[in-house]
Amino acid sequence: MILSFSSVEKTDLSKSSNFLFYGENQGRIEECTSITIESIKKDHGNVNFIYLSSDELKKGNFRKLIFDSDNNDLFGNKNILIVSMQDQKAAKEIVDTLNEKNQSTVKLIIKSTQLKKNTTLRNFFEKSKNNLIIPCYEETENDKKNIIKKVFNSEKLNISNEEIELLSSLLGNERLEIKNELNKLIIFIKNSRKDIRGSVNIISGHINENISQLIFFLSSKKKKDFLRNFFNSKDIQNDEIRLINYLSDHFMKILEVKNKIKSGYEKNFAIKSLRPPVFFKYITEFSKQVDLWSEKEIDFFLRKLFQCQSSSLKNSRSSKFQLYFLFLRILNFGNKH
Repeated sequence: MILSFSSVEKTDLSKSSNFLFYGENQGRIEECTSITIESIKKDHGNVNFIYLSSDELKKGNFRKLIFDSDNNDLFGNKNILIVSMQDQKAAKEIVDTLNEKNQSTVKLIIKSTQLKKNTTLRNFFEKSKNNLIIPCYEETENDKKNIIKKVFNSEKLNISNEEIELLSSLLGNERLEIKNELNKLIIFIKNSRKDIRGSVNIISGHINENISQLIFFLSSKKKKDFLRNFFNSKDIQNDEIRLINYLSDHFMKILEVKNKIKSGYEKNFAIKSLRPPVFFKYITEFSKQVDLWSEKEIDFFLRKLFQCQSSSLKNSRSSKFQLYFLFLRILNFGNKH
């Protein structure tokens, strides 16, 4: 059964057996997960979490795990299995197991990146009456404005419609990123006693161009340029989620162009058809990157980025170093500059 993100808080989620949250907006996925867990806790009391990534699921593992977790643990806690999907290799086994064990007491939450229509998991959850699927798209302008209002109201700070418009224009479209930037802004306002307009420079919107350039250096494996620019900006170094989102999106664009070329598109036309478009000054460099990366290599690093994102969202102490190490792997992968 499909449910919209806007309806999550109004729905009794405890009545559903399993959950699939997918899309490009990781902040929405994490919010759906938190709301679902709280709903299950309210209905069942204490819970026990079992975290897995799709890389850990070998053939037969999921079926065994779901059956072994079917009963409550030794302390009577209900088991919640949370799977972060970097790829869809285990999708068929998951669906087959859920069909076989449709009365299972274990609660399953699957978090996935964007899923194409008619993929195994998406198709199963959309057609199911007992299982819930929520697509997590990027925030619209109206969504961003509502988030800004809600955050400022919760902090008992006044904000005008004009200031909401201003902040909205500076913020990206990913929920977690938006909230992180607003929290930084509010802390700055409270400590500096400046007004909103006098504090907007604290928002990382003004470093978007620097991050874009940094991602191009990284994707072109220009080691010296990347390291020089990266270590010259503390704001960029501390913005793990934005770095991960920008690089993931960039790799997805390269992958989209490569797929269009395979379908018969001329390369320059395929690049120009991207939405949002590649800035004109970066087109030549982007074209070289399309030839530089294979689909297999992109898929490998996208899965690694997803793992970094999961670590960061769990507030793992090693998440930043995990991401830095991944950057070095990319820079040293193949040709060096």
